[in-house]
Amino acid sequence: MPVQKTKFNQSWLSKCDSNGNLVKTWLKQGSTETTFICTLCHTGNLDCANKGWKAIEQHMQNEKHKRNLNSLKNNSKFSVLISSSSSTSSTTTDIVQLTNHNKSLTFDDQVSKAEILWALKSVQHGFSYKSSDETGELFRLMFPDSKVAEKFSIQHSKMSYVISHGLGPYFRDRLVEDVKSCQRFVLCFDEQTNN
Repeated sequence: MPVQKTKFNQSWLSKCDSNGNLVKTWLKQGSTETTFICTLCHTGNLDCANKGWKAIEQHMQNEKHKRNLNSLKNNSKFSVLISSSSSTSSTTTDIVQLTNHNKSLTFDDQVSKAEILWALKSVQHGFSYKSSDETGELFRLMFPDSKVAEKFSIQHSKMSYVISHGLGPYFRDRLVEDVKSCQRFVLCFDEQTNN
């Protein structure tokens, strides 16, 4: 008599863990239809063929998983919100604001936040990448009591990487979302060359 194996069920993703969090934040189907992966614990394929959902519940009781879940909860990240505001002239400028000023960030995240905000400021005002080469030293001189300024480090190559590979995809996705939400749009380009 053939043994019936339980397949990964997509409806499991709408279930909650013991803390009331949706499991879809960390649960994914494995490479086969009878396995699952915990992205939080960076597991390989875990088998659910014999136990089904019970196998996932057992994984949730694992001490490593509980520690990783607590670390995720305690690690607050910041996100960028873009809003337009009019200046005194008819032009509009984009202002970058943190969506929640009250979230506590780890020290490394505070340093990353400072570097990202500097990159955004540089783009907004057209600073060259090279102009960032000595900003870390300048900030340390300006703010000698700041631990964030002490660790702030962004040279032209890192600035280029942060803008193109770090921030670029976020803003590209936002642009695509805006274009998709429009009923109509016109794409124009200037045929005049700059020689």
